Amino acid sequence: MKEFMKATELYSIRDNSDVKKEKIIEYGKYLYNLYNRPLTKADFRDSRRISSETIRKQFGSMGDFLLDCGIPSERKNQSLDIKDFLLSIRTITSNGCWVQYHYNNKEEYPKIKYQGKNERLHRVSFSVFTNQKITENKLVLHSCDNKQCYNPDHLSLGDHSKNALEAVASGLSTPVNYVRTVGTIKNPYNYSELLSFIKDNCIVTEKNEWLYTGSTSSTGYPMRTIKVKNYYLHRLVLANKLGKTYEEITVARHVLPDKSKPNKLDLNPDHLIEGSNKDNSIDCLSYSKSTKLTIEKVKEIRDDMKNWDFSVKGSKKEFDQKWAQIIGGDISSDTISKVRLNKSWSWETYNS
Repeated sequence: MKEFMKATELYSIRDNSDVKKEKIIEYGKYLYNLYNRPLTKADFRDSRRISSETIRKQFGSMGDFLLDCGIPSERKNQSLDIKDFLLSIRTITSNGCWVQYHYNNKEEYPKIKYQGKNERLHRVSFSVFTNQKITENKLVLHSCDNKQCYNPDHLSLGDHSKNALEAVASGLSTPVNYVRTVGTIKNPYNYSELLSFIKDNCIVTEKNEWLYTGSTSSTGYPMRTIKVKNYYLHRLVLANKLGKTYEEITVARHVLPDKSKPNKLDLNPDHLIEGSNKDNSIDCLSYSKSTKLTIEKVKEIRDDMKNWDFSVKGSKKEFDQKWAQIIGGDISSDTISKVRLNKSWSWETYNS
């Protein structure tokens, strides 16, 4: 597909001419047919052909411009049918998350205009699809730990306390920030005293994990000073359980009955077994959260490249961002770019 028009075609025409206005309308229709979805200001900004100021001068507003083009806008779709609007702007990742196709800030919650206010997208989605009212003291929680996600199946209603517990259980937060320890440990080898202290300073999860709410080491493991000596509590618990000294325990492994990823804060004796440094390294690799490209995903990316028009300005960036969102995890648009440019996953590897 050839580019619809060159930038010089627009900027060589006088600002107030009807010809330029018609050209801009044609370009708006072209983008709508190209993307096959409601258009946003970001679409025109990324194309670097028409500025928001130009649209304002020629049409008065973005809404009036889209109205003159005869194409739907996000605002118009939203007012007509909010459910269809939310479905129209989503990209579904490999984890089943719904993410907004033109939102790239993973550290913030995306917002939309809803009922005259700027609302967080996931709160609107939960309210609309579940028909549940969200009161002021309630939060909408993510089971997927993805701030960008607004899939109602990944959302639930809770409060600040539940949100804090889930953040600790998922490793997104350390409980030391909101819970203080109570009691003391006078003798590190008094097992009943040790367990009593831990039970008074832990959160019990659905998996029966005992998540410690006190101080942790720089690596995130529970730590306690007893008689001027620092102890890793999971190693101390295991030592008492096995009738050994603390120094005899080289590695205390966390192993859950369901083989799911354990939590460093867990001090339940039933979830601790003795191991070696090699076992520890294997565990780290097995439970790694990092997302890696597979040959299947690379094939999908390169198959999609055959149907993608890279001659349009900004289309390469859009392609990379699209696949980064689809795969999710820690896969960035730079990673996709390297695949597209054959800098990684070479064609020889791909075809082998």
